Amino acid sequence: MPVQADAGARLDARYGRSPSNPRRLWWLAGAAFVCAAVVIGWYVWAGPGSAPTATTSVSAEVSGSNSPDAHHAEVTFTVTGPPDHAYACAIDAQSENFTIVGWKVVEIPASPEHARTFTHVLRTTQQSEAGFVDSCWLT
Repeated sequence: MPVQADAGARLDARYGRSPSNPRRLWWLAGAAFVCAAVVIGWYVWAGPGSAPTATTSVSAEVSGSNSPDAHHAEVTFTVTGPPDHAYACAIDAQSENFTIVGWKVVEIPASPEHARTFTHVLRTTQQSEAGFVDSCWLT
């Protein structure tokens, strides 16, 4: 047995093994606590309450578009969202090769209705082929 104990002591001396340090354990526990606090704080800040819900989301669907001339495009779309809120929608017109040739942010006033249809005219830099609603949001 003394040979094994001596070999163990030589390995400990060579590779630096030492008895555990209680200060190191406290430091690791403190670091784990700080990491847990950061994760919990982030979850509270960006967690389930910040996700869009049926009462806060706004959607839009294009029902038609046309181009009366090379410098204008008409986009007809229906906005669906919570009543009594104002919205804004970004609409655009695209050319034959999918280049955006006209773009506009449309402000929509509050109304008690859940879904409303609008037609807006965009100024374009060239002939457009189609109109789109890029996105809508609550204002």
